[in-house]
Amino acid sequence: MHTTAYTLIHLLRQSLMIGVASVTLANCSPYRLHTIWTTSSSTAVCDKDKTVLVLCLLDDADTFTRLSVESMTVKQLAASGISSVTAWELWGVQAASLSPNEQSLLSLRAKGIDRVIVITCLDKYKADLRSTVATNNYPVSYFYQRMVSYPLLRAAGENAGTAYWEIMLVDLEQLEPVTVSRSRPHYLPFTLDMSHHLPQQIVEQLCGQRNLRSRR
Repeated sequence: MHTTAYTLIHLLRQSLMIGVASVTLANCSPYRLHTIWTTSSSTAVCDKDKTVLVLCLLDDADTFTRLSVESMTVKQLAASGISSVTAWELWGVQAASLSPNEQSLLSLRAKGIDRVIVITCLDKYKADLRSTVATNNYPVSYFYQRMVSYPLLRAAGENAGTAYWEIMLVDLEQLEPVTVSRSRPHYLPFTLDMSHHLPQQIVEQLCGQRNLRSRR
């Protein structure tokens, strides 16, 4: 009896420890996105009759990951009743070297697109070197500053060190960012490997924040 009771107590303790460990891992999961900035000036959600552009900016050689992230994000958006299109569908390979300006963004609005989801894998060391008070505060001009800087900040090559995903939702009506999220920084191959976890998290997070709205 004592042996049986001891065994049961031991198993319960193991189960409890596993449960606590699972919760800890879930809360610290490298696959989780963390919102690091949200504007206080833009509260309007995406219009139901408009379309979201999904733009993934990666190293030019990593076409596979880029296409995968864009297409899977569009599928997740469609499952949530949100109309969207990939940058690849609009511009093909030229989207990887997109240099945004007001004219190009306004041309998107003419196509019925009112928001852009920008997804980028950044080299943490490069991003930290170029970090300023202005960019950390994500002002209205941040979108332009960051997009122009992305080619210099992107993680590229086998020698790249620590990297993280940055996701920025841009409101084309206001021409300003709405919210910015990041993944935890990790060694580049691991960070790229987690790309298949991104689309679902991106859509769930943006819909949960009511920054995107279903057409249903």
